[in-house]
Order: sequence, then C-alpha cells, then structure tokens
Amino acid sequence: RPWKVIYVEFFDAKAEAIKKEKYLKTGIGREFIKNLILNN
Repeated sequence: RPWKVIYVEFFDAKAEAIKKEKYLKTGIGREFIKNLILNN
C-alpha cells in the first residue's frame, strides 16, 4: 500500500526547518505528529 502525505510544511531558511525538526522530536512534538496521524 502506498504512503499517504498528510502534512507538509515549507521554510524560508534551513535554520527554521532544523528548529521545527528539533521540536517535533520532543514529547510535545510527538503528540502533535500522533494527532495528525490519528485525525487523517
């Protein structure tokens, strides 16, 4: 079964993307990802 894209985010600077990635790897960020997956 193919993957389904459920969330895309664009950044103007690499530093912003790295900051968001670090956030998503925290407990709160993982909850955010979990909610995205469960609601789609």
